[in-house]
Amino acid sequence: RQKKASANLEKQAKSAKAIPGMTQEYVKLVEGEWMTAVQKTQELKGDLDRTLSELGSYNKERSKLRMDTATMHYNLAVILTEQRNFPAAILEYQKVLEIRPNDADAHYNLAILYDDFMKRGDQALEHYRQYIQAAPNAPESNKVRQWIKDKEVGETYKLKI
Repeated sequence: RQKKASANLEKQAKSAKAIPGMTQEYVKLVEGEWMTAVQKTQELKGDLDRTLSELGSYNKERSKLRMDTATMHYNLAVILTEQRNFPAAILEYQKVLEIRPNDADAHYNLAILYDDFMKRGDQALEHYRQYIQAAPNAPESNKVRQWIKDKEVGETYKLKI
């Protein structure tokens, strides 16, 4: 586009002699302004490219930090579970899921906590299902599918009583 615009400007400059009142000085002034605008556009494009590159680097670093934070919460949840502080462990696993909603291990461990220690079968069932969605072919998936069936049958049986 710049070449085409420059060619048009040059054509106008040649025809300037034919236009009364238009001097070569005016044409040179317009041509100079045009070149300044082209140069400024190139500088701004360079600035934009650098800014986008920096933003990409920032986003990569931010993403890595978020993943590291999720891992920290997961490890803390494991420690709290070993200490039998189940409510605090649940909170930590929930923080993992805020960052990594499809973290199969966090869903699995939450399901076990809700099922075995908190006796909240409905929440356990939800996390068992999310585990299967996140890791349908994991080594534990068949066992979890069976737990889901057992829980669903148990819930249906409770409703009938």
